[in-house]
Order: sequence, then C-alpha cells, then structure tokens
Amino acid sequence: MNSTCSRVGNDFHTTMTALIRCVEEEGSLETAIGFVALGEAIVIPTETIFGLTCDAENKGAVETVYKIKGRGSEKPSAVFVPSTDAIAEYAQIEHEYAERIVREFLPGPLTIVVRSKRKFWPGVVGEDGKIGIRVSSEPFIGALASGVGKPLLATSANRSGFPDCLSLSALLDQFGDVVPLILYRQKPAVQQASTVIDLTGSKPILLRAGAVMFEEILKTVWSEDGN
Repeated sequence: MNSTCSRVGNDFHTTMTALIRCVEEEGSLETAIGFVALGEAIVIPTETIFGLTCDAENKGAVETVYKIKGRGSEKPSAVFVPSTDAIAEYAQIEHEYAERIVREFLPGPLTIVVRSKRKFWPGVVGEDGKIGIRVSSEPFIGALASGVGKPLLATSANRSGFPDCLSLSALLDQFGDVVPLILYRQKPAVQQASTVIDLTGSKPILLRAGAVMFEEILKTVWSEDGN
C-alpha cells in the first residue's frame, strides 16, 4: 500500500486508502499482525465500540495514534493484554477485592486502572504511576495481542471532538485515509464503551460508566466481604 504522511505541530496528515477486512475473513489476523509489527496504527472491533490500536511498546506507533486522534498523550490510554494471566507482567493487583473483580468480569467490557510495574511508559502510564488494562472478550483482540507478542494500545476509534464510530461508514469517514487497515464485524456486540474503574484504593472507584453496571461490580465486592 502506498502512502505518504507528515507531521506538522499537533496535526497529522496522510494520504492512503485503508484496506478493509472483516475479521471472519481468512487471513485477516495475519494481515493485522503484519501491520502492527510494522509499527502501524489500525482500527479493530471490540466487544464494545471500535478501537484504534498499535503496538503499545512502539513509541512511534503510540505517537501516531495520538496524532491521528488529535489529542495529547498526557491523557494515557489503556492497553489490551491477551489474558488475565498477562496482567501481572505489567501491573500490580494490590487488593483481594480487585482480584475478585478480575476473576468475575474479565475477559469483558471492563477497563481496570491499577498500579503499573513500569514507571515510564509514554502514552500509557500516567504521572500517578497507574495503568489501564483491558482483557477483551472479543476473540480477535486476544489473538492479535498474542500474535504480535506485545500489549496493544486500547483507545476508542474516534477523533478528538467526534462521536464514537459505531458503523463501518463512520469508520471510513474518520479513518479511511489515515490508517492502512480497518477491521470490522457486522455489528459491535455492545455499542457502548467499556466501564472504567480504579482498583488502587481500598474500594473500587467508578471513573467512567459503560457496558458493565458499576452496581454489579459492587455486588461482587460486598457479597464476598459479607457486607
């Protein structure tokens, strides 16, 4: 695929035509792995809304995602990891109630904010030393993260100030000429972003309401605490 791109200030300019593939198509996973391994940003389906992703350990790729979105990296994005077992490589689960939440709700449409084991990870770890972790129940994401062998940046596929993309036509409008690959399913399982909760304190704190009801999370915590 031929493309040209340039960076001017905080703007991202590119000329390309995205390859559009359904994740059920044979070879779509290998195609996605290839683009991500080359340091490209791509659009992927999740169990909630579409996401914009890349190799989260590739600094240049992470910078590209933020430039495409039109926002600064001072507001970190979460990362996809392939399984709950992989969380321990990047983060610390400090509380027993948090471990119960992980067991009950992951994989699923939940982002947990926990203590990062890495102090410096631009675009991923905030100044407070916290990291957002997603273990998606969308099988393609787990397979992609495993195939690349790296955590994947997990941010919504929409440009700053624009609504979330909930259809292929919306993806093409926002990303058809700025990413090399757009992957889709016929329809997202839940057209709502993941719930985001902070698990670093003595109790869970809701940071963003989403696909998992916070009340259900609290029931899991308190029912096993006997309160």
